[in-house]
Amino acid sequence: MRKALEVMAIRQCGAKYTNLQLARLELLIAEGAASADPEALFTATHAFHLGLAAPAPNGFLLKTLESVWDNPVQRLISRSYPLDDAKLERVADAHRKILSAARANDLETLIPLLDLCHEKD
Repeated sequence: MRKALEVMAIRQCGAKYTNLQLARLELLIAEGAASADPEALFTATHAFHLGLAAPAPNGFLLKTLESVWDNPVQRLISRSYPLDDAKLERVADAHRKILSAARANDLETLIPLLDLCHEKD
C-alpha cells in the first residue's frame, strides 16, 4: 500500500524537485547510512520517502501516505529486519539511485527503483 501511494504521489509531482528538496534527500541518505540504530534508520528512511512524495499537489494523498508510514505495524516491520553494515549499504545504495533519477527528473527510471526499497532482506 505504501509503495502504491508513493508512486501516485511521485507521478503527480512529475519527479520535479527543487535543489533544496534534493539536498535534503541527500542529507537523509547520509543520516540513514551513518546510523547503527534501527529507529534512526527508520526515521531517516521515513523522511526520505515522504520527501520524495512531498511535491505532490494532493494533500489528502500525502496525509494518507504519512498515516501508512506512521502506523505502528510499519515501524515493527521495518525494525524486524536485521541491521548490519550490508543492510545500511543496501538502503543507502537504493536511495542514491532514486535520488539520481530524481535529480534527472526521470520519472520512468525513478518509479521502478522504488522496488529496491521493498525487497526483503
